[in-house]
Amino acid sequence: EMLLSGTTTFTDMYFFPDHVAKAAIKSNIRAHLVSPVLDFPTIWAQNSEEYIHKAMELHDNYKNNEHIYVGFGPHAPYTVSDDPLQKIATLANELDIAIQIHVHETAHEVQEEQSKSGKRPLSRLQELGLMTPNLQCVHMTQLNNEEILLLADSGVSVVHCPASNLKLASGFCPTAKLLDAGVNIALGTDGDASNNELNMLNEMRLAALIGKGHSGDASVLSAWDVLAMATIN
Repeated sequence: EMLLSGTTTFTDMYFFPDHVAKAAIKSNIRAHLVSPVLDFPTIWAQNSEEYIHKAMELHDNYKNNEHIYVGFGPHAPYTVSDDPLQKIATLANELDIAIQIHVHETAHEVQEEQSKSGKRPLSRLQELGLMTPNLQCVHMTQLNNEEILLLADSGVSVVHCPASNLKLASGFCPTAKLLDAGVNIALGTDGDASNNELNMLNEMRLAALIGKGHSGDASVLSAWDVLAMATIN
């Protein structure tokens, strides 16, 4: 579906990235695979050390492959504790590879973090050394003005997933404010279970319409802006 709707490169965070890599090579599509990291056991790994070890192993296996790029995918601030997040920050800086994380996706997530640590999730990530140009923050529907400035100053990228945010009633990413602040915004579909399709052209249209409606300004998120979000950003 991605190939048929024009996608030539995708990023993905979930279990079995080794099999995703093989399927991507077979389909002749480029893939940026952020190997998942969690604190708890799943079918992919038993603990954060094993998750990180598997990410490093995958990176070493594909570091010379022209189709496959590997990074770290700590799932979210509420599923990964401080020690593995700090280790990921160090390794990503040493290897100059990306970190991708679901963050500020819902109001409940932000409130839960504040109740637990007294901090908003982005503040915690900053303290742990993750707020660098290597970081990709997915969703970001709950942002205040100070956090938007922090993103801009840190060179962090935001991955906007409009259809998923609508389907799951997560909220609205303030894309117009982010663009105005100079934050790099990329466009994603999220997984098909959170969207029902992986069609980037449909995602571009939604992003443009939601950006205008949410900001109350029909001039923001032009066709050129959204095209950049779906491609070079």
